[in-house]
Amino acid sequence: MIDMIKSKFIEWEKQIGLLSQPEWEYMATELPDITAIIPSRVNNSRSLLKAILTNVKGQDKAVNELFKYLKQFESYWEDMNQGRSPQRPPSHKLLIGATGTGKSYLVSQFAKHLNAHLISIDCSRLVAEGYVGAQLHTELGIKYFQILNNFKDATRFIVFLDEFDKVCDSHLDVKSAVLNELLILLDNKTTTVGVRQDYKNNGSSIDIKINGFCFILGGAFTGLRASLKRGLAGFIPSDVLNDKINLPELISWGVPGELAGRIGSLIHLNILTKEMIIDIMQNSPDSPYAYYQNLFLKYNNPLNLSREELIDIARQTLALNVGARGIASVLDTFLRDRLFSLFTSKNT
Repeated sequence: MIDMIKSKFIEWEKQIGLLSQPEWEYMATELPDITAIIPSRVNNSRSLLKAILTNVKGQDKAVNELFKYLKQFESYWEDMNQGRSPQRPPSHKLLIGATGTGKSYLVSQFAKHLNAHLISIDCSRLVAEGYVGAQLHTELGIKYFQILNNFKDATRFIVFLDEFDKVCDSHLDVKSAVLNELLILLDNKTTTVGVRQDYKNNGSSIDIKINGFCFILGGAFTGLRASLKRGLAGFIPSDVLNDKINLPELISWGVPGELAGRIGSLIHLNILTKEMIIDIMQNSPDSPYAYYQNLFLKYNNPLNLSREELIDIARQTLALNVGARGIASVLDTFLRDRLFSLFTSKNT
């Protein structure tokens, strides 16, 4: 029944013309049941923010900053689809956060709830033309055409350029080549770029439109402060360590001024604490703890760890120094005996 109603709504929308986001939000207010039928279309600002904060824990400020930026892009995408004169947001964003603080996860959650297709590129793997390895425009082209093969009408794209800081630490030829490519991609005047669909020697370049692409960069920038601001005795002053990295420091570290200007502003993610790890485990539906709880329930054996156990898992996770990614590894070891008992008991 729901699928039938959904298809009728989409058909009706085609007949009267594509509705704008404010119109869908108005309908959601007047007819709340629409949210259950077509949740992706009735994605108002409050529900979007609530959905992201439900999954991303301990990064409220970063969520709010990225939310404000991507809502501007959502308006831009709608103007494009409606045939209006779209005004593209003038700058891009750079997420700065230690490994495992959730940069990639944060971007993926926004892409999911904004119905945008996510293209993730690991900048640490990129090489210059002529070298063996991944090249930026080719990686972009391969992943773009993979999406188009499955979604012919795809128009919304978020391109997440992760490990951006590694580019500035790489071989001079690689750094120069990749940064030059980035300057082209992040120039709002660039509407098309030539890409390849594969790495075959005879692969020809194809022009694709990128005016619907939202570019977000990410990086940990580990060691930036150590290389820039050591004191007379070789130590980094504590007040410097606690300050947030700024654009002038990125330029001093090796990011070209033209590129820093196109980034515009920085979004900092918090370093994870024990309480944040516990919050992720208990309250994020995507957490490994939620997975194991569901697994144990399948065998009628509820899994409820004590506060002391959660603290111990959080402490071990932080010791791994890989952020929230370490939760799964620690839990797997922590629950080893219980899992064995679960699968070998007489009731299974």
